[in-house]
Amino acid sequence: MRIDPGLGNRHCEGPVYPSNAPVYKSGSYWGIAMGLCSNSLFKYNVIKNNDYAFWIQGSRGNTLYLNDIIGNTAAFDKVTDLGMSFTEQNNTWDNGWGKGNYWSDYQGQDTNGDWIGDTNLPHNGVDNYPLMGPYN
Repeated sequence: MRIDPGLGNRHCEGPVYPSNAPVYKSGSYWGIAMGLCSNSLFKYNVIKNNDYAFWIQGSRGNTLYLNDIIGNTAAFDKVTDLGMSFTEQNNTWDNGWGKGNYWSDYQGQDTNGDWIGDTNLPHNGVDNYPLMGPYN
């Protein structure tokens, strides 16, 4: 799935992949590539066995949660600057009240049994509520 004005997408704004349109992306260079994408919701997707799960540049106000990120070589490519791409651009990896994404490389624990990891994801702390098992 690639969202980039350079590919003819003039812009990406508003819901892109809501609950009724899950995407299964496997065996590619990038699972989700976002360029100049704003205020969009990405959820219920399976991003599996890609070189990189995400490439994100110039995107703001996006929310990515309830996705399964499984067996990718790396979560982010070398171009993606997570500090700039997420914190400073108001993008989030969870819905803000306890639902994040499933990351197959998450090594945290769930001591209270609520299926939410007790520590945020180690990929620069991007997901505050990592899921303990696949959602989809």
